Amino acid sequence: MTNNTKHLGIGVMIGMLNFGFSDGSSMRIYDDGQSCCENRYMRTDDDLSSYVGSKLLGAEIKDAPNISEEYGYHEIQFLEVQTDCGTFTMTSHNEHNGDYGGFLIRFASED
Repeated sequence: MTNNTKHLGIGVMIGMLNFGFSDGSSMRIYDDGQSCCENRYMRTDDDLSSYVGSKLLGAEIKDAPNISEEYGYHEIQFLEVQTDCGTFTMTSHNEHNGDYGGFLIRFASED
């Protein structure tokens, strides 16, 4: 996944990573694996405003160790986003009872 168009806006909203590009197109990255009773969310500790105006170069999904919890499971998956200003990391979380594991990360573009 690459895009040489500069992105003007970037942010996390309602569990999605959203990009707005200078050519008027946009893209969102999100976990579309919701089945039933799990709690899914995406977040970052990085300052995304540092990447506004940069070029999107690519993205890579990396698995992380799962966290065992007293009443269920907490799965984590990293999304490393590469730009010409550096890399930032999004973290996707899936908290569930053991029946609804896994992730389904989607990249959706809108022209």
